[in-house]
Amino acid sequence: MQKQLFEKHFTLDEAVQMLPFVQETFAQAHAELSELRDDIILYKRIHQVKEEEGHQVVSKVDDPSSHAISELLNAKWHCYEECFYRWVNVLTERGIQVRDFKKGLIDFPYRAKNGAEYFLCWHLGEDGLFYFHDVYEGFTGRKPISLLPE
Repeated sequence: MQKQLFEKHFTLDEAVQMLPFVQETFAQAHAELSELRDDIILYKRIHQVKEEEGHQVVSKVDDPSSHAISELLNAKWHCYEECFYRWVNVLTERGIQVRDFKKGLIDFPYRAKNGAEYFLCWHLGEDGLFYFHDVYEGFTGRKPISLLPE
C-alpha cells in the first residue's frame, strides 16, 4: 500500500457537506480583509502625501505626523497579515488545502479504495464540487468528478 500524503482525507459526501462552511468562511474572511485592505490603501496614500510634502520643505528634518502615519500603516499591515493567516488556519485546521485564498481555490484530500490520493477541487463561485485532480497536478489538471476513482 502507498504511503499516504495527508493525515485527513474526505469522502466525496464529506467534502460536499463542508462546502457551505467553506463558502461562509470565504465570505466572512474576504469582507474582513477587504476592510483592512481599504484602510491600508488609505493610510498609504496619506503617508505618500506627507512624504511628498516633506520633500518640498528643505528645512524639515522629521515630520512626526508622517512618522505616526507610517507606524499606523505598519500596524494595519500587521493586522491584515494576522487576519489572513487566521482565516487560512480556519480551513487548514479542518484538513482543507488552501491553494489561492484570494481566488477561493481549495482542495479536499481524497483517497481512493486502491490507496491513490487525489484532490477534490473547489473554486469560489462554483455551485458544487464538480472537479478533482491528481495531487501533483494543479488547477489546469482538473477533471470532472464523474471520472473520480472510487
